Amino acid sequence: MVDRLLELVCAEAVLHQAAGGASWVRAVKDRGVGAALGAFHRAPGEGWTVARLARHAGLSPSRFAARFRQLLAESPMSYVATWRLASAARLLRDTDARVEEVGRSVGYDSLPAFSRAFRRQWGVPPSAARGGAGR
Repeated sequence: MVDRLLELVCAEAVLHQAAGGASWVRAVKDRGVGAALGAFHRAPGEGWTVARLARHAGLSPSRFAARFRQLLAESPMSYVATWRLASAARLLRDTDARVEEVGRSVGYDSLPAFSRAFRRQWGVPPSAARGGAGR
């Protein structure tokens, strides 16, 4: 089920870009937003905030957030949360790491917070990403 949801998210992103919407490629090529995205993707489990991402971009938090939204059609923190949860779904599917370890590796300090966010995003608990194995 989670695999299918990931496919749908990717397909929606491609369709949105083809329709002239946000462009991840343009965002990566943008000097400021690209620098912030690079820093985040190198360490997605760190304590990211708009201010911290903006420092990597060399912009004020408000200018960074506006530029990010212009290029990606979502807020920086929405992007961070979505990316973390997609990464968590992949880790749960592809590794034997415990659910709590996966949550910590993508930036959640507690298992309950990770479980709530995962369920809100995917409609199922993290253990369901393993076909119910629940490690």
